Amino acid sequence: MRLRTRAVVPLWLLTLAVVAPACATGPERRGPAPAAQTAAPIPEPIHYTLDNGMDIILLPDDSAPVVATQVWVGVGGAYEKPEEAGIAHVFEHMLFKGTEKRGLGEIGRTVSAAGGDINAYTSSDQTVYHIVIPSEHYRTALDILADATQNSTFDPEELRKELEVVVEEIRRGEDNPERAMYELLSASVFPTHPYGRPVIGSIETVRSLTRPQILDFFHKWYVANNMAVVVTGDFDVAEARAAIAELFGGFRDNPELKPERPAAVRRSALAATATTRPFERERMAMAFQIPSVREEDAWIMDVLSDILSGSSTALLNERLVNELRIASSVFSYSWTPLQDGMFMAGANYEPEQREAVLRNTLAVIFDVANGFVPPERLELAKTNVTGSFIYNLEKTQDMAGQLGWFHMIAGDLDFGARYLARIQALTPEDVAAAAARYIRPEYLSVGVVRNPGAPEADTGALARIVREEWDAAQQRKATLEAGKATVRRPLEAPGAPRPLQVTDRRQEGDTTVVAFDNGTRLILRPDAALPILAVSGGFAGGLRAEPAAQAGITNFMAAVLARGTENLSREEISDRLQAINGRYGMSPGSDATTFNMTWLRSSEAQPYEGLALLAELLQRPTFPEPEVETVRTLLQAQFRQREDDLFTVGLLSFLPAMFGENGYGRMPLGDPEVVSRLQRTDLAAYAGTILRPDLLTLTVVGAFEPDAFIDAYARQFATHRAQGTVEVPPVNLPDHREPIAREVRKQKAQSHIFYGWPAPGVKGEDRYAFEVMNAVMAGMGGRLFVQLRDRQSLAYVVTSILPMRQMAGSYIVYIASAPEKLDEAHEGIRQQIVLLQERGVTDREVEEAKNFLIGNLAVDLQSRRGRAGTMLGGELNGLGYNFTFDEYPDRIRAVTPEDVRRVAREYLVPERLVQVIVR
Repeated sequence: MRLRTRAVVPLWLLTLAVVAPACATGPERRGPAPAAQTAAPIPEPIHYTLDNGMDIILLPDDSAPVVATQVWVGVGGAYEKPEEAGIAHVFEHMLFKGTEKRGLGEIGRTVSAAGGDINAYTSSDQTVYHIVIPSEHYRTALDILADATQNSTFDPEELRKELEVVVEEIRRGEDNPERAMYELLSASVFPTHPYGRPVIGSIETVRSLTRPQILDFFHKWYVANNMAVVVTGDFDVAEARAAIAELFGGFRDNPELKPERPAAVRRSALAATATTRPFERERMAMAFQIPSVREEDAWIMDVLSDILSGSSTALLNERLVNELRIASSVFSYSWTPLQDGMFMAGANYEPEQREAVLRNTLAVIFDVANGFVPPERLELAKTNVTGSFIYNLEKTQDMAGQLGWFHMIAGDLDFGARYLARIQALTPEDVAAAAARYIRPEYLSVGVVRNPGAPEADTGALARIVREEWDAAQQRKATLEAGKATVRRPLEAPGAPRPLQVTDRRQEGDTTVVAFDNGTRLILRPDAALPILAVSGGFAGGLRAEPAAQAGITNFMAAVLARGTENLSREEISDRLQAINGRYGMSPGSDATTFNMTWLRSSEAQPYEGLALLAELLQRPTFPEPEVETVRTLLQAQFRQREDDLFTVGLLSFLPAMFGENGYGRMPLGDPEVVSRLQRTDLAAYAGTILRPDLLTLTVVGAFEPDAFIDAYARQFATHRAQGTVEVPPVNLPDHREPIAREVRKQKAQSHIFYGWPAPGVKGEDRYAFEVMNAVMAGMGGRLFVQLRDRQSLAYVVTSILPMRQMAGSYIVYIASAPEKLDEAHEGIRQQIVLLQERGVTDREVEEAKNFLIGNLAVDLQSRRGRAGTMLGGELNGLGYNFTFDEYPDRIRAVTPEDVRRVAREYLVPERLVQVIVR
C-alpha cells in the first residue's frame, strides 16, 4: 500500500543490506555486533516476548531525534486460498480506514500532524505496518499501530469503497512493465504454489471479498503469537517497554495457530513463456528456482547477483551494455522468501536483439555455473555487502526493517552477523559451486514481454537457444580464465602543481566555510558517528543555461563524464568507486547541475579516496568516442522507455505548457533528435563551459577532519581553474492569461490527470503558504486522499505536489483513475479547489500541516547525503546552507489560515490553469 510517494524497499534488496546484530535466546536477549569491517559503534538490540507470545525487538540509537515503529504480521499472499487471492493486501488497506476511536482519515492526519510518515506493505510471507516519526511522538505511533491492528471497524461501506481502490491499484500495475515481467516469470516458476500468484490478487478475486471473510482473516492471523513489534531510534528503553506492555499486552493469542501452505515443488524441466503488452520496450528475463533464505546457498546467490549486475563493470553490464551494446539495461537479483525463491536476471532491448540478448545473458550466467568467478568481482561484491550494512545504520526505519525481516523471515535475529561473516569468507569456488547447483537448464524459466508490433516470441526457439548455450558453456569450461586482482595506485594531481589557495575561511558553529582562489566554495560539517563521507556539489546554471538547440546535452555530458579520464578507464573508475563502497551520480536540475559522491572511509592511509576520484572526473574527463556512442544508445532507449511511465508522459506535456520553451519547460533527457547528433567534441566543449570552479559550491558531511579535507581538496583540485566568463541567462516565463488544456492518447489501463497552476519559486514570500496548503491537500490524511480516494474510491494514487525552482514553481493536483471514472475525477478535483478557495482551511488543518512540515525534517535529514544535499540546495538557491535548519521552521510557523486561503484565491484561478490528460 502506497500512502505517500516514497518507495518501499523490495524484499530481495533487504537480503543484501545487512544491518545491526541480533540476539541469542532468553527472556531479554542480547548478542554481539557483526564482525563488519568498520570501527563504527553498533548498538545491541533487545529481544523479549510478552506473556501473550508477541515478540518485541528494541534497538535504541540517539544519533537522530527519530523513532521507527513497525508491526510485523506473519501472513501474506502465500497463505491465501486461490479464490481469496489478495485478501491479505485488502486487509492491510482496511486497517487505515478507521477504528473505534479514530475515524476515517484520522490515522493519517494524526501521523502527519506529528511530522511522521505512515505506510504499509504486503508480501508473500508477511504484512508490515510502519511509522517513522520524531522521537517525542513515538508513543503516538505505537498507539496508532496497536489500535489499527486490533480495533479496526471494517465498516461494510468502507470495505466496498476500498475494494475499488485496490482495483485501481491492480490497473495501475497493468501499466507497469516490471510488474508484468515479474508476474509472468513467477507464474512459470511456481505454477502450483501461491508464490506464483500476484500478492495483490486479481480484479475478480478482490471484488468478490466480503466483510465476513475479512473478519475471519483477522481472527485467524492477527494474533499476538503471529506478530512482532520493532522499535528503533531515539527512545528510552524503560519507557518503551512500559508503553508496549500497556498497548500490546492485551492482544489475544492463538496457541492453536499452525500456518500451513503448499510445499514449493522444485522444477525439473525448462520452461519458456511470452506475453504481449502495450509497452514501448521489450523485456526478457530468466528465473532459476533457488532455496529459501534459511539455507546458505540463497545467501551466495545474493553475491552472484552483485557479480553479474552490481556495477557498471559487472559481468552482464560489461558484456551486453558496454561491449556489445545490445541492451539498454540489465538486472539480476535474488528473491529469497520463507520457501523456495527465485534468482532472476534480464535485460531491456530492441526486439531485433532478442536472440543476441538471450544468448549472451545465458553465456555469462552459464559460465559462472561452470566455474568462472573472477576473484576481483567477488571481492568487490563482498565490499558492497559490508557497505550496505553500514549505510543502513543511518536511518532508523532501515534498521527496523532489517530486524523485523531477520526475525520473521530469516527466523534468526542473529542472521545479520552470520550472513555477513559467511559472505566475507566466500571463495570463488564457493560461489561457482552454489551457482552450479541451481543455474541449470532444467531449473530455468525464460520470459519475454513484447510490444504488439514486435515479432512473435517463439518459445520453442527460446528453449532451443538455452540448450545450445548450456552445451557451449560446458565446452568452454576448461578454457575459462579467472581475472586477477587489481592494483590501484593513489590518484594525485599530475605534476604536483601549486595547490589552491584559501582566500577566505570562517567558522560558523560546527560548520567550516572556505573559499579558494579558483572561486570554489566548501561548506564542511563533520559527523564522525559512522565512517561515511558525503559530498554534494552543484554548478550554477543547470537546464536554464542549456541552449535550446542542444536540449539534452547536460544530461548526455553527465552520463559520459564518469566513463573515462586522462588517467582512468571506465572500468577503473567503476572498480575504484565500488572498492570504497562509493555512490556517485550527476544530474542536471532546472537551476544547477548537481552531483554527489558518498563513500566509506575505510583507510586511514587514504581517507579521502573518494575525493581524489571526484577530482579526476571533474578535471580530466576525456569523453572517449566508444563511450559516447554507448551512452547515446542508452539514452535513445530511455527516450522510448519513458513512454511507458505515464506520469512522465504527462509531465512532458505539462512542463512546456506551464513554463514555456526554456530550461524550466524541459526534462533533463532533452530532445531525441538533438541527442542523436551531438558529438564528443560538443560534450567536451560544454563540460568546459559549465564545470567551472567559479560556479561550484560543495557541501560535505561525515567522517573527516576539516583541516585535512581542505588540504586534500586544495591538492586534488589544483588544476581546476576557470577561463573566461559565463553568465546564467534569465528565465522568460509565460503570462498565463488563458487556460491551457492538452491531451495525450496512450491506450493504457488508467487515465492520468494533471491540474496545475503557476506558483512561487523557492525565494518567493508566498512559498510558505503554498507549502502549508500542499500539506493540507496531500498525503494520507490530506483532503484529496480522504475525499477522492477514501470516500469516492476514484483512485489508488491521488495527491498534490509543489515542485519549486529558483524563479518559479507550480502547484499540481494529480490523480490516476480508470477511464470510466474520468468525469468524476475532474469534478472531484474542481470541487476540492473551489472548497479551498471559498471556505479556506481550518486552524487545526494549518497547525497539523505546520507540524508535519517541521517535524518531518528530522526524518528526512537522517542520512549524511540528505543533510549535505539540503545544505547545498539552500546555498545554490541563495537562501544559505543553514536555511532549512534555522530559518525555514520559523517561516512555516508564521503562516496563517488567511494566508493559505489568499494564495488559493490569487493563484488557483481558471485562466491560469494548465490541464493535461493522459489516457
